[in-house]
Amino acid sequence: MKEISAETRGGGMIFAVLLDGEGGARELDWEGVRAWTPEQGFLWTHLDYRAPGVREWLADGPGLDEVLIEALCAQATRPRSSSRGEGLLVNLRAINPASKGDPDELVAFRLWSDHRCAVSLRHRQLQVPSEVREALASGVGPSGAGELLVELCARIFDPLSDLVVNIDDDADAIEDQVLCGEGRELRSKISDVRRRAIGLRRFLAPQRDAMGHLDVLPVEWLADRERLMLRELSDRLLRFVEDLDAVRDRAAVTQEELSARLAESMNRTMYVLSIVTAIFLPLGLLTGLLGINVGGMPGVESERAFTYVCVLLGVMALGLWEAFRRKRLL
Repeated sequence: MKEISAETRGGGMIFAVLLDGEGGARELDWEGVRAWTPEQGFLWTHLDYRAPGVREWLADGPGLDEVLIEALCAQATRPRSSSRGEGLLVNLRAINPASKGDPDELVAFRLWSDHRCAVSLRHRQLQVPSEVREALASGVGPSGAGELLVELCARIFDPLSDLVVNIDDDADAIEDQVLCGEGRELRSKISDVRRRAIGLRRFLAPQRDAMGHLDVLPVEWLADRERLMLRELSDRLLRFVEDLDAVRDRAAVTQEELSARLAESMNRTMYVLSIVTAIFLPLGLLTGLLGINVGGMPGVESERAFTYVCVLLGVMALGLWEAFRRKRLL
């Protein structure tokens, strides 16, 4: 089901649905939202928090105070969860579908919910609310506040799981290439894997804490089954963070292994050059002495002097090679 822009619907509303308590919902327009009363059923409204009129409706509709409105509409947020009376405030990060999995492009998703209604807010495009809306249209969506919270959180974490797995697979592939002897061009790939792991962990670590806090918040409308599912989601996030820590450590070890292999290759090359230099240095000294233009040079008048010098140089080279071999330098 296609999202309708906030400009089209007016008042910053992207969509609004009235849950029937049996997994389905009925669409509401902006006038229907303004006329809603708790007796009609559980209302879920999805808004663009930067649109004009949103702050005013949050104060007049759900009756939120200024502190909660500021927490929901702030430009910069970190994952968190807290309670205010019978309501829950949850700020999470989700994958932006246009970012191709870049951790730096995670979208802030804000949610306020109590037993009467729920308000979710975002600015950049986010698929999760639309997916839950489509499930409601098919009659297989959440039936109340607790199930809606669990469904939204679960759908936010599903693509995060794929992202963590992709980073882990990239780290495995790089390790295999390093062990197979491939080297120099892998440095940028290792740095990219470490950057992605560190960037994603920076958001998932506080998100894990926020989910863990949800389980203990004193709200009566969260059933035991829903708290258990939130606890499972928190454990899942914990595994994500642990996997990212492992990827970061493995990438550091792989980078050290790659640096050691490159250093070993360079040392081997320098060693060969040193042996060649040590062998040819005496030969160069001898040929240099024989090449000076002064009187009294031996063999100047002999036709076989050049042959004798070449033989002498060959014998010296073989003698130096044997000497290095005996000293186990070769």
